[in-house]
Amino acid sequence: MPFGSFDHPEKVISLVVEALKKNEPIDLSPCTQKRDFIGIKDVCSAYLKMADDLKRGGFDIFNVCSGEAVELSNFLELIADKIGVSHELLNFGKIPMRDGEPNLVLGQCHKAFSHLAWQARSLSQSIKEDISL
Repeated sequence: MPFGSFDHPEKVISLVVEALKKNEPIDLSPCTQKRDFIGIKDVCSAYLKMADDLKRGGFDIFNVCSGEAVELSNFLELIADKIGVSHELLNFGKIPMRDGEPNLVLGQCHKAFSHLAWQARSLSQSIKEDISL
């Protein structure tokens, strides 16, 4: 799940960032689903590595992901920490989960690591560098 600058303003991460920057509460689902979050700068660096990899001839398919699943509530709390606001502004459980929301979305990036020497940054670093806080 890529995140960062130029995210759609109606996506949950953008909505949460904007509310927290204003020190305003935001109603959320329980946010217990786990996602494989990756900063947009990591996606871009992977694309550059893949473009360079074309020199060897042919092409491969690579998963561009962190390879770790993080509970959405924990991710949003990390964002609140980086902004410097209370977790109490995150009103978890105030709205229902969307119908059909998967509990887990997780990628496997071993091939990108071994073939491209590419690896995503830490989630904390990505939040700091990729979200306009």
